[in-house]
Amino acid sequence: MNLAQHYDDKYRDAAMDRRPIRLTRWPADRYEAAFAALTGRSGSYLEIGAGEGRLAEAVGSAFQTVCLVELSESRVQQLRERFVGHAGVTVLAGDIESGGLDFPPDSFDVIVMVAVIEHLLDPLRALVRMRSLLRPGGVLLVETPNVAKYTRRLKLLGGEFPSTAAADEGLTTYGGHPVDLFDEGHLHYFTYRCLERLCLQYAGFRSVEKRWYGRWATTRAPALLARWFPTLFSECFIAATK
Repeated sequence: MNLAQHYDDKYRDAAMDRRPIRLTRWPADRYEAAFAALTGRSGSYLEIGAGEGRLAEAVGSAFQTVCLVELSESRVQQLRERFVGHAGVTVLAGDIESGGLDFPPDSFDVIVMVAVIEHLLDPLRALVRMRSLLRPGGVLLVETPNVAKYTRRLKLLGGEFPSTAAADEGLTTYGGHPVDLFDEGHLHYFTYRCLERLCLQYAGFRSVEKRWYGRWATTRAPALLARWFPTLFSECFIAATK
């Protein structure tokens, strides 16, 4: 089973999450972190793996053009229905590694890749290409599981594979069913240091800023740890500037 078929099957009958994303100084999840990172930006926006379109809906009004790319045809149809009547929003079906999306260089001011890079066969070439699509001063946001997060370090210490998108060492979905793809199709595993080096030394970005997010219940303690020590307590989230 390939990724496109896997996600087509997964999302075909799935309900769209239409909850608004809150803007906060204390982001609890990847979307709140991305919303905060995008506040104040404008121009042309590209989101690879736009999912349910929640982030694009939250920030879209600040951008003159919005382009959403999805691998799954089911998701593409859902996104087109969600953004029907939204001027300036384009939804495309495509694989950024196949060469089928022929954007010219310097097309975008912002590119977002949330929960995408871990699925790519060649993340290095993808980062190089994303940089080429950015205008000078443009920013690429990348979010991906942090294999060095403290919970996964503890699993490794106990001899367990620290899967990042499934339970039982990548063999069982969080719903308790056998997986169709090992660890939900995650092919690569990253740390903050690794992502930073890929962006600076290989893809040619000028600078990389570490972002973070974390959850809390009745106190802010877990979020504070994520803010102070993101390499240990947050999933990877960086903003790379061209």
